[in-house]
Amino acid sequence: MHPVHGAGKVIDVQNKELVEGFKRYYEIEFLAKKLTLHVPIRKVDDLGLRVVMSPSKVEKVLRVLRKEPKSLPDDYKKRRKQLEDLLDTGRPLKIAKAVSDLTGRQQSDGLSTVDNQLLSRGKDMLIAEITTVMNSEALDARHEIDAALSRATVRMKETLH
Repeated sequence: MHPVHGAGKVIDVQNKELVEGFKRYYEIEFLAKKLTLHVPIRKVDDLGLRVVMSPSKVEKVLRVLRKEPKSLPDDYKKRRKQLEDLLDTGRPLKIAKAVSDLTGRQQSDGLSTVDNQLLSRGKDMLIAEITTVMNSEALDARHEIDAALSRATVRMKETLH
């Protein structure tokens, strides 16, 4: 998993000097984006690359999505920074938290254009990883995510009444 490009597949390990000081590279293919990257093996941790989550973590992600969302700051800049910080980690549980909180805000206050873009980005990241882990279709992963979120918003509405 790449924190920006999502799920990719290591297709080769290459020995060459593309950048001075870096001789071994992972060649990673991102099919959804029709993109191939050469990532220096020594920089993997710095870049936030990681192995995809385990199937048991998928259930933890869905649990986060089912929880009642937390309110987000009303201040646009603070809200955007908080959400981007969560999404940029590339960590599924933090991404799920951002998606959950944005969905809650969508139900209560509505979303700005940027909020909508962040919500879409977060959902796409979760969908890409869940489809990779579960070897499923994107539509199935989207339905699971949406079902979990709708359970949370129903609970949120019940709390308000």
